[in-house]
Amino acid sequence: MLEIKNESSKFLSGVFKLDFFSIKGKVTIAFFAMFMMTIAMAITTYVVVSKLLASQAELIDVYEPVQLAAEKLNVNNQHRIFLLSNKENSKGDNLSLALEESISLNTDFKSFTSKLHSEELVLALENIAVKQGKFDQQINDINSQINNPSFVLDASQLSGARDIAESVSLFQKAIQKRIVEIQTEINTTYIIGISLVGILLLIILGLCIMCGYDIVHSIQVRLKIVQDKVKEMSEGNLPEKIPATQDELNDTITGTNILIDNLSQVKRFAEDVGAGHFDSQVVVFNNEGLLGKSLAQMRRSLKDVAEKDKVRNWTTEGIAKFADILRQSNSNLEGLCYTVVCELIKYLDANQGALFLLDKQGDEEVLDMKACYAYGRQKFINKTVRIGEGMVGQVYLERESVLLTEIPQNYLNITSGLGGAQPRSIMIVPLMLNVSVKGILELASFHVFRQQ
Repeated sequence: MLEIKNESSKFLSGVFKLDFFSIKGKVTIAFFAMFMMTIAMAITTYVVVSKLLASQAELIDVYEPVQLAAEKLNVNNQHRIFLLSNKENSKGDNLSLALEESISLNTDFKSFTSKLHSEELVLALENIAVKQGKFDQQINDINSQINNPSFVLDASQLSGARDIAESVSLFQKAIQKRIVEIQTEINTTYIIGISLVGILLLIILGLCIMCGYDIVHSIQVRLKIVQDKVKEMSEGNLPEKIPATQDELNDTITGTNILIDNLSQVKRFAEDVGAGHFDSQVVVFNNEGLLGKSLAQMRRSLKDVAEKDKVRNWTTEGIAKFADILRQSNSNLEGLCYTVVCELIKYLDANQGALFLLDKQGDEEVLDMKACYAYGRQKFINKTVRIGEGMVGQVYLERESVLLTEIPQNYLNITSGLGGAQPRSIMIVPLMLNVSVKGILELASFHVFRQQ
């Protein structure tokens, strides 16, 4: 049961929303306003129809029947006067039947007393009923004496009928007046009801138009802003961000702002790449998607190309530099060795280096140190390495360069006036002419040499 309530709450919160900012909120408020107007219109219609039906029922069930009953009393009285004035017709039961009918009509007539809502009409009806009762008594007395030969009918004895007829006429006029008033009330109520329903319908229509216009206008305004920003971006410009809204179009605006941010990053990306800053931390589209991945791959490719160009230029410049040294310093071997080691250490940003050349001690070939350089100064060290002895001797035998990054303890110290330290990288390179090794170059540095 609780789950059903939660689901219902989620459904209602998804369908309805009460605020004046979102489209859903405006529609919800307009819906509730129209719902209340509809209820008001239904109540108004019910009240008007109920009043119309009540007035119509009063007219049909009370005033028209009481008017007819008064007319019947009048006709009955005239009929009995006719029977009395014609003795032949009065014989038998005709007069008695007319009298019974009169009593019945008078009883029915008096029954309308409780149904009439006008005190004037009630008094008039009671007055007619009393007069009718007296007149019935007179007719009954006359009927008992009419067969007496000495009985003479006096016209004054029938004056009650005229009096009743006049009262009935006045009563009918009052009833007719009341009927006209009721009909006027019915017409007025009908007109008022139609007017109220029409006004409520106009209010509902106005709410629909206002709500619809506001929704359409707000959508058009925001879409126009988004359209202008997209057009500006399509022309290669970067527009300002769109202020956030609280309606359903905020997702579209947020997406447009994200696109503007990403295009701004693309601009910075292009500027950094154009300036050769390939290690820039600018991220475009989070490096996701086709465009983001393509731009990230392009930066990596350009970085690789730039690195290769840098190495290629560095190598070309180095070859040219040392070729020039070899041309200018080929008369003094030791001076040439020192110059080569000195410039090579500077060019490689190393810290210490030594150059060994192949020499003979008696009948034995050895590697004799011809130049040593460390911390910007020439070192005068006499050192001879036998073939196969140590790393230098091994490189001579194997004829392949060796790059050491894990240096054995006490293998080599780089010393200065401040003391000594273990290098992080040692590179030993054989100097070959055709297939013959003529010497060994050993370099040490506090940074790690990179293999290209």
